Amino acid sequence: MYFRNRLGGALLLALVSVFAVSTLVSTPTVSAADSQAENKGPYGYWKNVDKKTGKPTSIFKVYDDNGKLAGKIVKVFPTPGEKYNPVCSDCDGDRKGKPKIGMVFFWNFVPAKGKARKWVDGKILNPDDGKVYGSEAELSEDGTKLDVYGYIRILIKIGGTSTWLRPTAKELEGAEGV
Repeated sequence: MYFRNRLGGALLLALVSVFAVSTLVSTPTVSAADSQAENKGPYGYWKNVDKKTGKPTSIFKVYDDNGKLAGKIVKVFPTPGEKYNPVCSDCDGDRKGKPKIGMVFFWNFVPAKGKARKWVDGKILNPDDGKVYGSEAELSEDGTKLDVYGYIRILIKIGGTSTWLRPTAKELEGAEGV
C-alpha cells in the first residue's frame, strides 16, 4: 500500500510537471490586438474605415474617464501627400494647432438607462473641420462593432453614424501607447 501511494504520488507529480511545462511552452504571447478579440466591452482600440476605399483612416483608444467613456486618437493613416500627424488647425481652444495623434476627440459618454450596450450625452470632435457634435455610441452584442452617431440638435437630432471596428495587430503597429 505504501509503495503504491508513493508511486502514485510520484506519477502525479511527474504528470503535473509535464503539464505545467507544456502549458508554459505552448502559451502564446498575447498582444494588445489579440486581447481586442476577447474584449466584449467598449474599451480598447477601434478603427474607423473609409466607406469608399474600405481602408482604415485612424485608430482610437476608448477608455474610462471617471465613469464616462472617452477616446483619443492613437494612429492615423494619411492619404498620399498628407502629413503623418497633421494638426487640428480648425479646432477651437486648447486643441487649436495641436497634433491629431494623442488628441481626445470623444468624451463625456454616460451609460444609457436600461441599455447595457449604449452610451449617450457624449461629445465628438471632427478633427478635420474642428466641429464638435453631440454623440451616442452603441456596442454590438459580440463586441466587434461600435456604432457612433454624431448629431446636431435643432428640434430633432440630425446626423450620421460611423461604425468602428476592432483593428488588427498589423494595423496597431506603431500606434501611440500600444
